[in-house]
Amino acid sequence: MKLIDGFLSFHERVKREGIKTALVSSNSQYSLGFLDSIYQLTKLFDLVITESDTDYHKPHPAPYLKALSMLPSNARNTIVIEDSPNGILSAKSAGCFVCGITSSFSESILRNAGANDIVCGYKDLERKFRI
Repeated sequence: MKLIDGFLSFHERVKREGIKTALVSSNSQYSLGFLDSIYQLTKLFDLVITESDTDYHKPHPAPYLKALSMLPSNARNTIVIEDSPNGILSAKSAGCFVCGITSSFSESILRNAGANDIVCGYKDLERKFRI
């Protein structure tokens, strides 16, 4: 597994702006621990939600609702970056604006899942949101 190109620089820019971040993952704590041993991802985020943190999982809104309540954040002021249809469905059901990123699925699949916007990568996100 490798990180999507541009993720680290995008995330650094978001943090410099003082924006709170959460990693809402369908992975188990074990799987995320493995990724963390390679990339040290969890220390980058203000909050990490894994599949063991909620009774219901994506596409159910529970993971995003939990993240919103713990940050705390308001869904209307939240942008979710998702690369999967189930993640998009989960975030949309939680009331968030969702930007689909075409790293794993095509634009049409992400749009059909309900993404509000689509980007090809993190450089595209930086331009779009002027971060």
